[in-house]
Amino acid sequence: MKFVKLIVTVMIIISAAAFIHTYANAGASDVIQNIEDYLGDKSGLYSIRYFDLTGNDGFGINDNEEVYAASTIKVPINMYFWDEVSKGGIDPDIEMEYIESYYEGGTGIIQSQPVGTKYSLRELSRLSIEYSDNIATNMLIGALGWENILAYRQSMIDYKEIPAENYSTAFDMSIYLENLWKNSQTSGNWNELLTYMENTIFNDRINSMLPDNVLVAHKIGNWETARNDVGIVFSDKPYILCIMSKDTSDASDMTMGEISKMVYDYSSTRE
Repeated sequence: MKFVKLIVTVMIIISAAAFIHTYANAGASDVIQNIEDYLGDKSGLYSIRYFDLTGNDGFGINDNEEVYAASTIKVPINMYFWDEVSKGGIDPDIEMEYIESYYEGGTGIIQSQPVGTKYSLRELSRLSIEYSDNIATNMLIGALGWENILAYRQSMIDYKEIPAENYSTAFDMSIYLENLWKNSQTSGNWNELLTYMENTIFNDRINSMLPDNVLVAHKIGNWETARNDVGIVFSDKPYILCIMSKDTSDASDMTMGEISKMVYDYSSTRE
């Protein structure tokens, strides 16, 4: 692609394993150890954040490590769009014309359509999430303004200055998703965005090893050796899971699926 505050956590450095933990609940030590043991022979770095939406606690492993966000950045971009729609600042059914300057290859379906085709902003939002459409995202950015998107992201991250480039952390992504969750409890517009995330065509990571009846609203991102997936798992105890990485291998998608299953099993057995 071209271009809250949570509870206070304690940072603990485990030098032997080179993992950095953020703990928010004492009962997470077993699942953290299981994940670390599993990652012991895996290449690259994994940044993981789990947050229980009903218990308001969680844990992190390297979750403040800044990595390339790739297409996961489309989540806060679309959140800003739907925030403006909810406030009455944007009509989602206004149409925009696809012009050559918005072109970008990679994922998406607009690239196969002729220049001059018109799309509603609502449809651009859907395509940018469900198909990770880069052109749809570029058009949304054109309509919203990148500086406005940055300011919106910064409004949710009040403890540091976010980078202007396409970088983020698993911790920051969990904050975006927590805000999305909270907004969805009071406004139907936000549920439309969650529906797009549930209907994504990319399902090879967080939800790949979970039971079929567990709904997951998520967004993946790929760029060179960065493989990411961030989302909300609608189990009996809904939770946020963000897994981001850098310098990983092609097997990282399966690795993320395994990590997600460990977290799901942990969440399911919590009292």
